[in-house]
Amino acid sequence: MPAVLANFERQQYCHELIASVGILINPTFAQWATSSSGTSSSKKCYETLETYGDTILKLAGTILAYDHLESDPKANENKVARLKDSFITNLFLVKIGRNLGLNKYMRTKDPDPKEWSPPYTRQQTVYENIQCTGKNIADGVESLLGAIFMSTNLLTTLRFISDIQLVPLY
Repeated sequence: MPAVLANFERQQYCHELIASVGILINPTFAQWATSSSGTSSSKKCYETLETYGDTILKLAGTILAYDHLESDPKANENKVARLKDSFITNLFLVKIGRNLGLNKYMRTKDPDPKEWSPPYTRQQTVYENIQCTGKNIADGVESLLGAIFMSTNLLTTLRFISDIQLVPLY
């Protein structure tokens, strides 16, 4: 029974995340985006969507780098690549992830059934099984971008990237 209720809790957290982001994300993708490979409450983990998010983030960084260097006659592929890489760092992704409150939604392992209490009840304990490292949060940002892309489209994802000031495109 605790496993079923823990899955219900995960779904509630995913719907809170969707509401906080303000973009209609497929709840299944939201759950993947916030679950690491050590959790049973999700069939897949954030690594699946992280690849998509990372690719879109690189595209956004390339667009911004090209825009900055468009009038530079000495700009070349190497210069664009270095500038793109300077826009997107794990440290900055962690900062954005914390601003989004992703650490509240990320789960790196299943709750202990002996210590777990149903959410939204008086019995709920203060204990939370959240051990997010900075790397988990950075990966979570990328997987959230992947979830947004898979649920909507590229333009919506690029606008979200700009809105959260990850890469200011607009």
